[in-house]
Amino acid sequence: MFLAFIPVIIDSCLKFWLFQDLQLIYSFNKYV
Repeated sequence: MFLAFIPVIIDSCLKFWLFQDLQLIYSFNKYV
C-alpha cells in the first residue's frame, strides 16, 4: 500500500528540488 506513494513522493521532491534550483539560478543571474 505504501509503495504506491513512493513515485508521488519522488515526483514532488524532484519538482521541489528543480524549483529551488531555478530560483538559485535566477537570483545568481540577477547579481551577474
